[in-house]
Amino acid sequence: TPFKTITRKLAPAISDLQAIEEVIVETKSTVSVAGNTYIDIYTVPPGKILCLERVTAYPVMINNSGVMVNIKIGVVDYTLDGAVASIINDYAFFPVTQKVNEGSIVRLRFITSAAGHTWNGWVYGYLINKYT
Repeated sequence: TPFKTITRKLAPAISDLQAIEEVIVETKSTVSVAGNTYIDIYTVPPGKILCLERVTAYPVMINNSGVMVNIKIGVVDYTLDGAVASIINDYAFFPVTQKVNEGSIVRLRFITSAAGHTWNGWVYGYLINKYT
């Protein structure tokens, strides 16, 4: 019927109200280089959506001008948040849950001014199934 045709989803939904498949608490460390240092923390597995709740960063030595939360899709980085110092040594919650598609990489970009500092980054969220 026309109603069913019009209201049917034309493409798979990114996510919907679904059961949580897995809770994600992932951490990685890296040593900074002069300039920008990227740390890839979590890659979303095939068939899943990451519901990203919060991130945090911890420097062993503070010598930076900020941290940016990026999502890497293919070879392109998309910034979720501008340069912020508020996630350093603190939990940074997003105003709304950020939904990250399969194959995407959640990464932090440390804007540093010196090399040799150790950075730790954490990602907190949960996985749900992606419609097929």
